[in-house]
Amino acid sequence: MKNNNKTPKEENRALDPALIQMYYDHQYQRFDKHEEQRFLFTNIVLSISALVITFGYDDLSNFSAINGIGLPLIIILCNIFAMIYIRNSRDWTRTHKLRAKKILELYARELYKLDLTTPESYPIRKLGRWDIHFLLHVLFIIIFLVIIVTYVVIMIR
Repeated sequence: MKNNNKTPKEENRALDPALIQMYYDHQYQRFDKHEEQRFLFTNIVLSISALVITFGYDDLSNFSAINGIGLPLIIILCNIFAMIYIRNSRDWTRTHKLRAKKILELYARELYKLDLTTPESYPIRKLGRWDIHFLLHVLFIIIFLVIIVTYVVIMIR
């Protein structure tokens, strides 16, 4: 039987530095890719929502079941899916960021300490970029719910 007296930290330090660097870089590449996909997806949904409001409701004489209920429901669902994607994507990006920080902690202790002490380059805000996107989706959902309610009220009268 092989006698393995190395502690986990000693085994970790025996890894090839190139592999460690590659894994660290990979985490930030995945982080960037998730950020990019989230930004693209949410912008597409927000743009389509704005276009539907702009061109779908320019003439109220053509108010029908399609643009009074059908189209708003589709847009509401798209915005809900975008909100779910934002939430899930935050979890994915957080995972990759934590993995990268763990690599710093294990293999580049001085950089990890520096990372912990470095202040943010921007003032701490209550709402971040993705919170604002999330709220824009909520706003569009509310607008389209108002359109549905307006249509229903008009049809009842």
